Amino acid sequence: MEAVSTPSSATTAGRSSRSVVLALLLAIFLGAQGTPDSGTSDISSLLALGFQAKSVGSRNATSKAEPFLIRLRRIQGTGQPEGFQGSFYVASLYLGSPRPQHLRVSFDTASGQVVVPSSRCHSLACSEHRRFAPRASSTAQDINGDGRPLQLTPGAKTIKRDAISIGVTSLEWGSGRISGDLLYEEQACFGGPAGHGRCIALGLVGATEMSDVPFRAAAYDGTVGLGLAALSSSPLFHALTRLESGTSTPLPRSFGLYLGATGGELALGGFNAKRLASPLLWAPVIRPEDGYWQVAIRAVRVGNTTLACSQGSGCRGIIDSLVSGFGISSSLHTRMLRALRSSEAESNNASDGRCQGPALSIEVEGVAAAPVVLTWGSEDYSDPSDCLPRIVSSTLPEDFGDDVIILGQAFLQRYYTVFDWGSRRLGFGLPAAAADASSLRSERRLSGARGAPTAK
Repeated sequence: MEAVSTPSSATTAGRSSRSVVLALLLAIFLGAQGTPDSGTSDISSLLALGFQAKSVGSRNATSKAEPFLIRLRRIQGTGQPEGFQGSFYVASLYLGSPRPQHLRVSFDTASGQVVVPSSRCHSLACSEHRRFAPRASSTAQDINGDGRPLQLTPGAKTIKRDAISIGVTSLEWGSGRISGDLLYEEQACFGGPAGHGRCIALGLVGATEMSDVPFRAAAYDGTVGLGLAALSSSPLFHALTRLESGTSTPLPRSFGLYLGATGGELALGGFNAKRLASPLLWAPVIRPEDGYWQVAIRAVRVGNTTLACSQGSGCRGIIDSLVSGFGISSSLHTRMLRALRSSEAESNNASDGRCQGPALSIEVEGVAAAPVVLTWGSEDYSDPSDCLPRIVSSTLPEDFGDDVIILGQAFLQRYYTVFDWGSRRLGFGLPAAAADASSLRSERRLSGARGAPTAK
């Protein structure tokens, strides 16, 4: 997760950031260092080129702004690093022209930047992944953290850049770091190259160093942040803003995310109603100024046991698509595991091969008077290999407060989720592939929902 402040052009400024999976601490220090003037003539020609935001035609874009669907491939973890058994959902990103460079990326709902390894990065974590080579592209333009083109001072042999340092704390892997001083505006195409994908002009962070943990074993080359605008240094670096305003056929201000057993789907500019087997239940996004997709949680239940939040205002849930299970703040985590153990949640597999254990549910503050109740069976939150719950203790910055629940892939696999940043709300529905009649009736009764899902 990230919280980013706008850079200052006059002084060296620190930008603090928070992320549960990919960016817990982000700091951008302006003008902190000069870099050799490699490619000054390229910069001058690019400035003369005046690369402007535009949409490169997409076969799937229509005047009705239908959702643009991006296929996600699921790659299972290999046990590295440190016994990680989670999975990665990845898609294709094409950068530059005239020959687009293909990278494999993961979409991160808890960060706000696009980060890719640069061709100038020679650490093992970079060398074992595809890297972006800006000098091989005719449309790459060097920029600062605020999106302005780099300016070469007359008579100078170096260009001052915004130096990037991203501290990384993963719930499942440990700590690491990304660093670099390369920021670019570039043509980025999602789902396919120009003419097949959805293309925008987008600000990129080009990493020049990446630590082995957690990036070396990651099944993706880079990440695309889908958090709210507060997590981005400027609108140019915010993919959602660029998808809305940076093209001749802007997309509606929402996207839908489906994660399945073998793959998934990202719907840009709405959601895919064919993926839904129940109505969408809506909850408002709280504290949008933090930049995270977070909801207010009234209650947390393990079976018939209600876990009280230590704060009178209740718990908070933050959706993070790069976490494999659930991340629970330490005080709540202890109480939750105690309740699970008392209900024999860690028992052996049942005779039918499924894990046994109590239902886990959260009651979310809805947009209407009725709450939204979201429920998981033990097979949803447990690792099928040993039936242990995919619930880890998370350590967050003090200003996050207590009783924060990170809702990761185990949450998104159970519920098709619509992220509506135009109305600052989240929609939850049972996916068609996973719905069963009893859970569908139960959730409709608990939430008071009526009607069928409709695309908006």
